[in-house]
Amino acid sequence: MRNAVPHTPAATPVSITQSLSALRLEHAHLLEEHGADRAALRRCEAELADAQTREVDARATADTLLQAGRAAEDRATRAERTAALSEREVGFLQALNVRICTSLSIFFICLAYDE
Repeated sequence: MRNAVPHTPAATPVSITQSLSALRLEHAHLLEEHGADRAALRRCEAELADAQTREVDARATADTLLQAGRAAEDRATRAERTAALSEREVGFLQALNVRICTSLSIFFICLAYDE
């Protein structure tokens, strides 16, 4: 038989027992750190998912606001064009009215002159 390992606690050297105990404590400490790290990672993943959701919502809101802004600009442009057209029509009708009034005045003057 090759080097036989003692099977009784009394036969195990103290230094090996102390080393084994230290290794077990270190292992327990590492497991605890690992659990804490995993919990922190899960928390960070959840925060990232929330941030991504907020980003998607913010982008959707921004897109909606941009579309609303463009629609408002389009309405304003159409209103300005309509106002300009109306102003031109008013000017035309005023000029036509002056011309008709002038023509009628001349007509009545001529009519009175002929009588």
